[in-house]
Amino acid sequence: MTQIERTEVDGITTFWAPADGPFVATLKFRTGVADEPLPARGITHLVEHLALFASSSRSDEANGFVDLERCVFYARGEQDEVLGWLRRCTEALADLPLDRLATERRILRAEEGGRQNAGVLARLLDLRFGADGYGLINYRELGLRWLGADEVAGWARERFTRGNAVLWMSGEPPDGLELALPDGDRLPPPRVEPIPGREGRRFEASGTGGLAFSGLAERSTALNAAMATAYERLYSRLRRELGLVYEPWSGYEVLGPSHAHVMMGAECPDEKATLVAGEVWRLITDLAENGVTAEEIEQHRRRFRQMEEEPGARIAELDHAADQHLVGEEPVDRAAVDRELGELSAQDVAAAVTGAFENALLVVPGNVTTVAGFEPTAFEWPAPVDGVLFSDDPARGGVGSELRVGDRGLTVSSPKTDAMTIEWDQLVLVETAPADTMRFSARDGSWMEVCLAAFLNAGLARERVLGHLPGITVIPTATVEATDAVEALAFRLEDEHHVAAELAALPRELGEDEVPEAIMAYRHGDHRGLLTLTSDRLIRWYLTARDSDGEAIPRDAIRRAHVRRRLLRPPVLVVEHDQPLELPVYDEKAAEALVERLGDAAS
Repeated sequence: MTQIERTEVDGITTFWAPADGPFVATLKFRTGVADEPLPARGITHLVEHLALFASSSRSDEANGFVDLERCVFYARGEQDEVLGWLRRCTEALADLPLDRLATERRILRAEEGGRQNAGVLARLLDLRFGADGYGLINYRELGLRWLGADEVAGWARERFTRGNAVLWMSGEPPDGLELALPDGDRLPPPRVEPIPGREGRRFEASGTGGLAFSGLAERSTALNAAMATAYERLYSRLRRELGLVYEPWSGYEVLGPSHAHVMMGAECPDEKATLVAGEVWRLITDLAENGVTAEEIEQHRRRFRQMEEEPGARIAELDHAADQHLVGEEPVDRAAVDRELGELSAQDVAAAVTGAFENALLVVPGNVTTVAGFEPTAFEWPAPVDGVLFSDDPARGGVGSELRVGDRGLTVSSPKTDAMTIEWDQLVLVETAPADTMRFSARDGSWMEVCLAAFLNAGLARERVLGHLPGITVIPTATVEATDAVEALAFRLEDEHHVAAELAALPRELGEDEVPEAIMAYRHGDHRGLLTLTSDRLIRWYLTARDSDGEAIPRDAIRRAHVRRRLLRPPVLVVEHDQPLELPVYDEKAAEALVERLGDAAS
């Protein structure tokens, strides 16, 4: 096989070798999802979209993507066309079309809205790493709510540089190829740091349709061979012998220069999940105790050699060399790997599997209550903090809740619920919403929402909280435009704390470009809610009701009614689904403003 050459193109390390098929060029940067702070999640995706828009139309011939550790741009076709696109791409990265930012944010929000979930791999990484680093793949692109030109341009300047890039081509680079990237340093790979305190074997019961085990260890030829053998054994046992699943799977994903995240699983009916999980765990246990046979090692070795003869082998080897370079490693020597496989023993494989699954994680469907050998992923709040005490306001419907703000963190408690604590050094995100509501999220995935206006001396409470947040980006819970619009109207309400939860959630419920025009707080029996007039509709909804003692009763779903015709006056009469409903109001001024906004639409 032809030797891969290494050179430089305009200061960028470049790998190349001749390969059959169309000419291919791929430009990679050492920055991805695992590098982003949670509040700016999606910022690399934004840069990629802006650069692709400016360099060419999106197609299968020229495109890009972002994964955990990389942002990648690639093109295939005639060499002159590909290299021309590559020049335009780097020019766009050096001078992003920031006037396009709002449009691309909207496009990416629509793209994200069309995805059901990030998948089982993302959930396993979240369970192991939390809301930081590699776990961020399971979190929504929160930066699409608020990121502006300064933040996006600064991210691009720091990360999309010659020093942080690598290039590969399926042919010799031409002399004099100029690429417009600025100078810069190589960024180290993200830290591989699991959440402390989650040692041991644990399972989470959630979702439906299948299960997956995962482990973490140093990458090795032995562990890679074990995962390849595991698939063969899973297929033979679960499909051919027992007929429990259609297609089991196993995986070996490299994290940084030295770690591997390994997985085994299968889709299956929920009622079979416990049985399938037991079979998979028995297979893992057998590998940990006995390793693999000499025949299985030799079979894996033959397949490894056959890869060199496959049509895309040269392209795969170029891509691998570039990836290794990005994380500061030399490309894997295939001859050395072949020798390692020849010398591999059952004991080597057993030791690798034992280490990888010492702290195994398992995701099973929500109907599973116990898994032999595994403990549930139980959560405990940190101990309450000492600090300044703020009591809730009895005049505002307070039930004896307390907020404490101290040097270690903040704690919220009530007579009927456990104390919830978020520690400052574990804080990864603060979100704000109308009605002076703040949502605090910790690295381990825990969160709590606090309406500061419900407490006495709310201004001092807000000051104390904000004083502990240097270095934490505070963002809105929805797009900044929707949040600002609701805030402007909520400010006019009297006693908005009565509907604080509804006001906090309202911006997230508004459609793209839907503008609220008037908001009125109302009561109907034990329901307390909002009547909101927007540019498109009139919405009545509530999140909570209260019992005779004033305690909040959570509702399973937001109640909405889209009004067909309306007759409004304080108190307000709304006709919905042909049924009249009278709504006494909190704030007659707000009701009058809503009626005025309806104008001739009221009948």
